[in-house]
Amino acid sequence: MAKKTKKSKSVAAEMPSDADFRAESDMRTLIESEKIKKDKGRMSAALKKGKEQRVALESVIDKKKEA
Repeated sequence: MAKKTKKSKSVAAEMPSDADFRAESDMRTLIESEKIKKDKGRMSAALKKGKEQRVALESVIDKKKEA
């Protein structure tokens, strides 16, 4: 008698779910965040860029309030 072979999984079953993809992406983000926190130069540059973006956004908000 011939041996039964396992049915191959469908491609859809092998695709990671949105939740899996998001969890992996978040994990990579957290790892990168820790690297940035440990690098004083990168952390300083990131904070500076954040301040620049906040100032630019506040400028846009102020202009909208004036209109």
